[in-house]
Amino acid sequence: MQQYLKISVLVTTLSVLYGCSIFTTHDDEYAYTKAETREGIKTPEGLDSPIIREEYQLPKNQFEGEIGESLELLTPVQIIPVAEASRVDEGETAAKVWIDKKKEIKNLQSFIWNTLHEYLEAENIGVDRILEDQKSLISGWVLKQEESGYWLWKSLDTSEGKRFEFTVEMLPHGRTGSVTAKLHEYLVNDGDDLTADVSAIAQKRAEANALNSFLIYFDYKYRKLQSEAAADGSRVTLNLGFDKDGNAAYISKYNEASVWSQVLPVIEELGFTVTDLNVSKRVYYVDYEEPEESFWDNLWEDREDITLKLLPAKYIIKVAAIDDGTSITIFDENEKPVNEQVLVDGHNAFIKVIRDLNLEL
Repeated sequence: MQQYLKISVLVTTLSVLYGCSIFTTHDDEYAYTKAETREGIKTPEGLDSPIIREEYQLPKNQFEGEIGESLELLTPVQIIPVAEASRVDEGETAAKVWIDKKKEIKNLQSFIWNTLHEYLEAENIGVDRILEDQKSLISGWVLKQEESGYWLWKSLDTSEGKRFEFTVEMLPHGRTGSVTAKLHEYLVNDGDDLTADVSAIAQKRAEANALNSFLIYFDYKYRKLQSEAAADGSRVTLNLGFDKDGNAAYISKYNEASVWSQVLPVIEELGFTVTDLNVSKRVYYVDYEEPEESFWDNLWEDREDITLKLLPAKYIIKVAAIDDGTSITIFDENEKPVNEQVLVDGHNAFIKVIRDLNLEL
């Protein structure tokens, strides 16, 4: 009798704990997709209808898209602005990020383009073509393959390929630009069929992943640039000052022989053409012609940053020793020193070229 009571108590307890779940089945987990709205409460004649609060009513016929078994359940991917001075606009629906110019970057547009090309090459993706608007490019194929089996018995189950369109747009002031990634083409081969269909959520994920990967590489390139700029800072000493005659000049802490041997490639890069020289007096006789600009010069070479505010004419560049280093003075053909403001405006151009040529001045 006691044994019977113990079993009865156990069964009763388990039934309470599990409730009705013991008898619940899930044969059709998408049954909700077939659910229909029931008719409202019918109020008998002679009675008042109950008050219905409309804020809890379900909207009718407002849903568009896949539901139930046809819905692809994938977690969304966010754009993560890991790069320095990058951000995402709130409410932005495209895979788009904004990047602000930092002091180490001379030309933001060219830095973004160069980094984008380097990223695609580093990932063995490459560039298929640059579009006519000169703001967008189509990448090569990003391939993904899934295999099964072992060693000699391996087989290719699925092959997936994606190509992206990257667009770089600059604000008019040139200090802020955006990068947008858009899925351009998609193909998948599951062994039997070749399809180009992709769901909206899978497309968003692919675009976000592509942009996030680029941002990681962009951050790496910018931090590398920061390190190089910090290292170069100790090697480049060129500053504004005066030569021994009191003329405005560039001053280097290196000795006269060192400056004379390195200044030639700098002035040639800046647009000067040497027509004659006097080695004993450390003098270059030069013609200056402002470098011609093209779209590609502006994009890849930062040409605007090395353009001096000088009129096309003949000039004389003198290198001379002074007490605390060496002076570089620019004169017109009548040996009159150029305006000090010309040197002030051209200082950054000289510094950039010296660093690009890896010189010590």
